[in-house]
Amino acid sequence: MKSRDIKKNLMRYYLFERGSSASFEMTIYGYYVADFIAINNNNYLTEVEVKVDKNDLAGELRSIECILENKPRDKGCSKFSKHKEYLNPSSDDEYSQRHLVEKRPSQFYFAIPKYLEEQAIKTIKKTNYGLIVVGENGSIDIVKKAKKIHNNKISELFFIKFLRKMSFENYKLLT
Repeated sequence: MKSRDIKKNLMRYYLFERGSSASFEMTIYGYYVADFIAINNNNYLTEVEVKVDKNDLAGELRSIECILENKPRDKGCSKFSKHKEYLNPSSDDEYSQRHLVEKRPSQFYFAIPKYLEEQAIKTIKKTNYGLIVVGENGSIDIVKKAKKIHNNKISELFFIKFLRKMSFENYKLLT
């Protein structure tokens, strides 16, 4: 299964089954590129990280394990800083929480093919993250529902950037 296949099925699921707006590979305030994002009708942002390669998944799971165990980053970790912000926000003060909402989704999921489920669930179950398994037939199985990282809605500026990204995707389809 390819990343594109998973993204296509996520798009179908979030658009038609969840009634959300969705987009592929969107830069979040210049901070990082999300594989897939969805905004629900209440203006909460969900990010989905798509993984189809065992080693690629292992690097992120290693980062999560290091963060959960308060260990320093090692060479096997990938996206360590992102997961550190998601799992342990750098500050609890009101300003930092408002600022970090621009960099963090309300919910975070990994979306993977079935053959990576066993590898992922051991680490994911220790976090607020969710896990989506996409079947070869395109089925979506929410193996673990994500809990909220925070309760803040997206900003108007983020929503405008999201609309622009969606408009650009539509333009590319026509050219």
